Amino acid sequence: FGDRNLARDLLRLFDEQCARLVPTIVTDGPEGPRADAAHTLRGSAVAVGATEVAALTAEIEQALRRGGGREAAPAALLGALARAVADARAAVAEWQATAA
Repeated sequence: FGDRNLARDLLRLFDEQCARLVPTIVTDGPEGPRADAAHTLRGSAVAVGATEVAALTAEIEQALRRGGGREAAPAALLGALARAVADARAAVAEWQATAA
């Protein structure tokens, strides 16, 4: 990012979306809202360069849109997303601490 304020805002938004959307994605709820949440988080991840989060959310979104009930998005894939999001959020926190 060339503009530190823009970067700070985008990273804050990504962090907030992670906190808000990941619980929806990994829950055992209806597939539609979970797929929508994955789609939204994927867009945010792409915007900040969180490529692993973007790839995993794309895969999860596709799986959920295909359907298949409880196994639509396998637990291993959801676990990988949780780890990738934790890593990305830690990187965001580190950047924000050094950019302050």
